[in-house]
Amino acid sequence: MRFDKEELLSVEEAGETIKENWKARITEVTFTGRGGEPVTDLSSDVQSLFTTWDLETHEEHADDHFWQRYVAGEEGMQFAHTALVRSLDWHQPEGTKLSWRREA
Repeated sequence: MRFDKEELLSVEEAGETIKENWKARITEVTFTGRGGEPVTDLSSDVQSLFTTWDLETHEEHADDHFWQRYVAGEEGMQFAHTALVRSLDWHQPEGTKLSWRREA
């Protein structure tokens, strides 16, 4: 998510660390693939997985905006794999199992 900085509300300094609190406006929300390429065709089911992952937060700051990126680390990728397998199996009749790798 990209946030445009609108107003600096406060600055806190603790040793060598400076924390700025900004009034900001979300100006862009995007999903990206593993290589950083934009992904625009995610289904709502796939998007809903992001709300349940334990994502890592990364921030990148510029003078007039900042980015907050939420990244699926190793644990997040394992969760995604497990969720995908269970989601695909859920649609199968009881007692049957889908070879989901063949379906991909």
